[in-house]
Amino acid sequence: MGEIKSIEELANFCKRRGFVYRSGEIYGGLAGFWDFAPLGLALKQNIKREWWGFHVDEREEVLGIDGAIITNPKVWEASGHVQGFVELAVKCKKCGFKFKVEKSEANAAKCEKCGGEVEVLGEFNAMFKTKVGPLESDSVTAYLRPETAQSIFVNFKFLFENFRMRLPCGVAQIGKAFRNELSPREFLFRSREFEQMELEYFIHPSSECEWMGEIKGIKVRVLTANEQNSGKGKELGKEMELFSAWKEGVIKNSWHAYWIAKELEWFSSLGANLKNFRVRQHTAKERSHYSSDTWDIEYNFPMGWRELQGFANRGDFDLSQHEKFSGKSLEVNDPKHG
Repeated sequence: MGEIKSIEELANFCKRRGFVYRSGEIYGGLAGFWDFAPLGLALKQNIKREWWGFHVDEREEVLGIDGAIITNPKVWEASGHVQGFVELAVKCKKCGFKFKVEKSEANAAKCEKCGGEVEVLGEFNAMFKTKVGPLESDSVTAYLRPETAQSIFVNFKFLFENFRMRLPCGVAQIGKAFRNELSPREFLFRSREFEQMELEYFIHPSSECEWMGEIKGIKVRVLTANEQNSGKGKELGKEMELFSAWKEGVIKNSWHAYWIAKELEWFSSLGANLKNFRVRQHTAKERSHYSSDTWDIEYNFPMGWRELQGFANRGDFDLSQHEKFSGKSLEVNDPKHG
């Protein structure tokens, strides 16, 4: 096989070789939905098996769960998805391409494809709605989960106490998530149905990672928010040892640096070349409201750099929100820190 130079070539290769193709293709498919053929399924299962082994089976402090796709809708009210997962849809007046923008950018937005002027179509919520209950009169509105994280947060206290966990500790799961994307595109990278491999790691705010020696020698290109804002190193960043990036204050949180390095170690164990990776810090403009600092591991695909994994310092935002909306305490007692 020659070098794949575009996302279209990659999609054609995956279909031709029996990895993945459009769902319901004999009817023309449905945008954002994909079926995995035997080779694609085998590859996906192998990746999930390796991920689970590395993050759960080989770590004493990490447990696994399998949360429901549909849960009590109050979960999504508390998380902010019902009110905050609303986005603004615009359409290019020239080529007709539809995409989403931030409200503050609507007046200055240009078409992502041709650079043309756009018109506002309106707001939309990216969660899929459904009805729970066989009779319309008795049914309640629920949602297909847009992320796997929240079932970890709502179960945290139960898991911590019943399985005698101690900080630091983690909860992992692999499962489906759904987002009603306005314009599904770029093959599998912007789909409406997909799987996430999630690890939420819980620490005491004052604790430092005691295992930093494990990450010495792991190098990757690092692109900071300041470099992006100033225009320096905009494309690639600077190659750094992640241990040094932490020591020098580039990555301020030791746990952030540790887990970024461990994920790169995992990718490397699969045969990936870290020369094709970079670690990029979110700018203040793009960083989610619940995060004090966010970093992505990105890969240089044929269509450019794209996120593979995200590392957000969420603090106690999620647990506090679920305490507030449920009226139940999610505080736990940690003997080491109190």
